[in-house]
Formats: sequence, C-alpha cells, structure tokens
Amino acid sequence: MMCMGKVLVGPTATWSKIEKKMKTKNPLTDILVGLTLGTAAALAWNNYKKEYFDRIDTFYREMERKKKKSKASEKRHDE
Repeated sequence: MMCMGKVLVGPTATWSKIEKKMKTKNPLTDILVGLTLGTAAALAWNNYKKEYFDRIDTFYREMERKKKKSKASEKRHDE
C-alpha cells in the first residue's frame, strides 16, 4: 500500500488510476510543497553543517593557541 496524499493505492495501480482517485490532476501544488520542503531541508542542513565546522575550527584554533603557549613557556623556562 502506498499513500498518495489522502488516497491509498495498491501495488497494481497505474498513474491514471491514481489520478482518477485524486481530486486534482494539477501537480503544481505537489511541486510547490516539494520545493518548500526541499528548501527547508537544505537550509537546516547548511545551518547544521556551518555550526559543525565552526566547532571544529574553534577546537583546532584552541589547540594551536595552547601549543604556542606551551612552546613559549618552555622557551622562557630554558632561558
């Protein structure tokens, strides 16, 4: 069983049978819904990816800062 909107169709249904069961044959609303959902998913993914890479970048900057600080303290200690 597959759900097309509010219409349940079986595995032997052809597209014309599905269209007859559906009240509208205009795919414009489906296209707009698909584009909206796709855009929302892309924005959410980009936001997640940006935050993830910012965390990684911050981590490595902190590691470099600690490494430089430890090298500077070693130089002072050696002198």
